[in-house]
Amino acid sequence: MSALITAADMAAEREISSRTNINYLSKINIIIQFVKSNFPEFIIVVNNKDDLKLPLTKEIIKEIFGWLSISKELPNRGRKRKINDQNQPSLDFTHGSAGENFSAADVTISTSCMQSYKSALKWYYKVHKVSFTAQLSENDMEPLETAVDRIIDGYKILLQQKRQLVL
Repeated sequence: MSALITAADMAAEREISSRTNINYLSKINIIIQFVKSNFPEFIIVVNNKDDLKLPLTKEIIKEIFGWLSISKELPNRGRKRKINDQNQPSLDFTHGSAGENFSAADVTISTSCMQSYKSALKWYYKVHKVSFTAQLSENDMEPLETAVDRIIDGYKILLQQKRQLVL
């Protein structure tokens, strides 16, 4: 009996893992489109498909997460949308001056959504056998993962401040 439970648990875990990978790929595709629009030198074509040239610089990572914080289209792209919906607005991938200057007025995405983009990037780095925790250069001792954590922590503080203004 326990062998059947173990096999069922393993099958369920594979299904969850498969769904997680699909979710990560969706987020990575959004990141690829942003990078392609703003930093084309970090895009390579593999098998006729755009791919990221890793590792990305911290400046690009800051721009990605800054853009995520100001993009008003992302929250509307939830699970209820129809596949191939012609009325779905296209995303604006221009970054302007996002950087660490998160959206000043509106809360656009939750910190958990921001964290899920970090998880997707970390997964993507792992799949491509590039370290997400290594330092990028001799001059920059901070690992990329720590830099992303600092960006997300800054976003959390900003959201808390916005909530206090509303209350």
